[in-house]
Amino acid sequence: MPAGSPTPRTRTPRVTPPPVTPDGLREGDPLVLAALVTRRGGDVLAYANEVAPPGTALRMAAAVFVEFRVAVLSTHDPDFDPAAELLSATRRIAARQAENPFRPGDHRRPATRTTICDRFPRLLTAWADHRLPREDAVRLREHVVDCPDCDALNIAFDRAETAFRDGPPAELAPEETGGLVAAMALASTG
Repeated sequence: MPAGSPTPRTRTPRVTPPPVTPDGLREGDPLVLAALVTRRGGDVLAYANEVAPPGTALRMAAAVFVEFRVAVLSTHDPDFDPAAELLSATRRIAARQAENPFRPGDHRRPATRTTICDRFPRLLTAWADHRLPREDAVRLREHVVDCPDCDALNIAFDRAETAFRDGPPAELAPEETGGLVAAMALASTG
């Protein structure tokens, strides 16, 4: 090699993440769990950031991955769709943990809350998962027009859905990734 020529670099082998498959998720393969969290953890966290009470989004995301893994462990359906189940688990956990972003101020809180108000997050997720009968969906839309509380929550869930599906790819900090992978690894059906 002539003097002054650059030192040849050794190539670091590129590690390709394994495919995320139901079997890999069922077995708890740490590389598969990490691959899923790396690919979709930021989307789940973005959803949680829109609807979770302040400071609880990461805990909500962990609950999503636990519920997702339990669903994977509970099914052996050959048509199981991990991506659809992850979104569905995200919606279910969000419905349980969502905080209504409506704050009294320039809006007037309704004098009475209805059972629809109390069940609104669950109704929204049923609607998004196409499990709400048409007549209930019509009543839900009518309710949102007259209820600023539920309208604010509807807007937050719309932002969450957009962040999950269409938002820019989000990267998690290593400790966030590790926490979500650990939560999923510890999940079990029993």
